[in-house]
Amino acid sequence: MIEDRKIVSKLNEYMKKNKPVATVNIVSTDGSTPRGIGSTMLVGERSNLIEGTIGGGILEEKAKQDAVNCIANKENKLINYALNNSSGNDKNLHMKCGEE
Repeated sequence: MIEDRKIVSKLNEYMKKNKPVATVNIVSTDGSTPRGIGSTMLVGERSNLIEGTIGGGILEEKAKQDAVNCIANKENKLINYALNNSSGNDKNLHMKCGEE
């Protein structure tokens, strides 16, 4: 709950200053994941992590890159990332924590 308040506070701060920011949220999971549904992070326009986490590692780095692209293109996206080989998703990140 405290983490959620920090995220909302930082988001509010950036919006008041009219600074570009992206929210990255886990909206669904399937199998083993580093963080659960509702996990959130805020990303700045230079790929800087402002607050929160969605699990770290390559997942978080890829999501930060995609967030920067969304900021630059002024768009919202729903992006699926596969953590292991089980889904056949072309965005497979080959993470060990995603193996079952």
